[in-house]
Amino acid sequence: MNLLIGFIVVSCGFVFALDHLNQDVSNYWDVIAFAMVILGTLSVSIITSPPLRIITILRFFFHGIKNGGGLREDTINNSLNLFKGNIPNGKVKRFDQKVLVDGLELLRLGYPTEKVEVILRQRIENYTNDAVTIASWVRGLSKYPPAFGLAGTVLGLIHLMNGLSDGSGPKETGMRMAIALVATLYGIVVANIFVNPVGDRLMSRAKEDYNLAEISLETILMISRKTNMITAIETLNNYVPNKLKNIETNKLLAEVS
Repeated sequence: MNLLIGFIVVSCGFVFALDHLNQDVSNYWDVIAFAMVILGTLSVSIITSPPLRIITILRFFFHGIKNGGGLREDTINNSLNLFKGNIPNGKVKRFDQKVLVDGLELLRLGYPTEKVEVILRQRIENYTNDAVTIASWVRGLSKYPPAFGLAGTVLGLIHLMNGLSDGSGPKETGMRMAIALVATLYGIVVANIFVNPVGDRLMSRAKEDYNLAEISLETILMISRKTNMITAIETLNNYVPNKLKNIETNKLLAEVS
């Protein structure tokens, strides 16, 4: 949702700029320049793609661009529900939920606390490494659209010079120059409005997924150590933003009592 709102805001900015300049969108459209930037970036993305299954990359990608608001509080609520004896059921959608389910299964099988921690920590590390790898890959792609845009501009300038040698008039020369510069515009827009923000969003989500998984791991370890509910509340409350701590603590303590 945040990405969509961001794209809408920047689109409004472009519309305002075009209106102020008394320009039409058609003046900035060139299919050759568009193909040069998009297909060039797509080719590089294929060449440099991480050594993961395509379905894994797509899953991380679509998961990363989703809105992540309120997930930390939801994860803490799931953790506290375990202390109340409510075992999670149904389809597991997030990794932090999977850590809880897997942790409970390991405890049920009789694994000691130390072994459970080692196993779950390794799974969290592997998941985070994959997520960061994909985010870094997308971020890295942001340097290619401007390069392909510049290549498109060079091709346009070559076409312009050929026209001048054939005796093109000022009007046609100006049009060819404008078309040549459109490719550079496409490269800048694709890199800084689409690719780079998405990469930053994926990286931010990867870090938050790690934090959520840590909450779930801490919950499993406290259950294994038979930590009392009050201590569990105070421990999990450390993951809540400071301004919410007092509110959340009072609410949870009231429920316990």
